[in-house]
Amino acid sequence: MTQCDIALPGLDDAQYLTGLQEADDIVDYYLNLGAKTVALTLSHKGTLVATEQERKLISGLKVDAVDATAAGDTFDGAFLSRIVAGDDPFTAAQYANGAAALSTLGYGAVAPMPHKEQVLEFLKQNGY
Repeated sequence: MTQCDIALPGLDDAQYLTGLQEADDIVDYYLNLGAKTVALTLSHKGTLVATEQERKLISGLKVDAVDATAAGDTFDGAFLSRIVAGDDPFTAAQYANGAAALSTLGYGAVAPMPHKEQVLEFLKQNGY
């Protein structure tokens, strides 16, 4: 963490690794170690995104999930792809939450990962 720009921990792993329980405390911990952006995924509750200047909870999107196998990897890849495309971390997290939610609609780690058009349509349907 002391040498990364972007930290993408999940809540369960971060609680175990840091010994902290509260999302805000975990985000502060990683920011204090040197991460410039932290996106702490909170399962269906969404993602707590923080920079040194700003912090926001980006709401999760409700779906009838059948398998969460691909959700974390989908979130991470979608988040980073949107950062590279020029999005701010809060917009990137919104997109990544949508992609991760859609990935839980199928079984397995690769096949259910959605394409960009699917994510954008899903976000539009949900008022984003």
